[in-house]
Amino acid sequence: DCRIRRFVVGMDGDRLVLRDGDHLHALQPDAGAPDQRYVAVEDPTIFVQVQGTTAEVAVRGARYAGCSLLR
Repeated sequence: DCRIRRFVVGMDGDRLVLRDGDHLHALQPDAGAPDQRYVAVEDPTIFVQVQGTTAEVAVRGARYAGCSLLR
């Protein structure tokens, strides 16, 4: 929950995905990042970076910081 936008990260079969409205982006771990950062397979500018109980999400050129992780 990013206050003005809501994203969903979860499993779709055997792959991790980011759901942005009607769009699904397959995610993979970012090997170059020391923490929990996942980038879209088709576009590395789309990512989810987890920091404790918050996350930063970037999609379509916009970044959303301080997103709450709802479980």
